[in-house]
Amino acid sequence: MAAPALLIDSSVWIDYYRPRGPKALQDRVREALTRDVVVTTGIIVVEVLQGARTEEAYIALRDDFSGLRWLEPSREAIETAARLGFELQQRGTPVPATDLVIASVAMEHGCRIWHRDAHFTRVAGRTSLLADHL
Repeated sequence: MAAPALLIDSSVWIDYYRPRGPKALQDRVREALTRDVVVTTGIIVVEVLQGARTEEAYIALRDDFSGLRWLEPSREAIETAARLGFELQQRGTPVPATDLVIASVAMEHGCRIWHRDAHFTRVAGRTSLLADHL
């Protein structure tokens, strides 16, 4: 049985690319990339690339992400994100729209998500999201 695709949130990518980032995290990401199970989606790419400090860094990051399989959110994923956001807001535990869409894409495509963001833990507690806090 093939391993499920792995959607890595920008919160992990930031530490992966940080020169003094957590070595264990960097090793796990590197190993997942080697196994060719990592996928991405547009919002994650925007979050990572907007943080580039130079044009050269921007180009290098863009090139890295261009090699990953991209998942696009369907209309149903967007509707799921909106409904979930509404319900969490009503409970007084809001989650940013970007994280809601990322979580919905992961659920729609049956992906596991690696993150360092408590919002995904909150979403996983109310949905079928498979989320691992690194």
